Amino acid sequence: MPKEYPSELLHFLISEGVQRVVVGHTPHGNCPTVIPHDGLCVIMGDTSYSNMKSEAWLQVSFESVMCHVYL
Repeated sequence: MPKEYPSELLHFLISEGVQRVVVGHTPHGNCPTVIPHDGLCVIMGDTSYSNMKSEAWLQVSFESVMCHVYL
């Protein structure tokens, strides 16, 4: 389950100018998850259920303030 960051960590990251945290290789579910979190955006971009014999892939890209997720 995606969880919110502790408030001390959240405030530290924001005070350092961090706007996004992108996490890969953290299997959960079958699609990427984008979690807005009080001025910080957490993106979990890995899946648990990819078939090892298929050519499954995931791409996360950023353009200015936009986040694009392609499966």
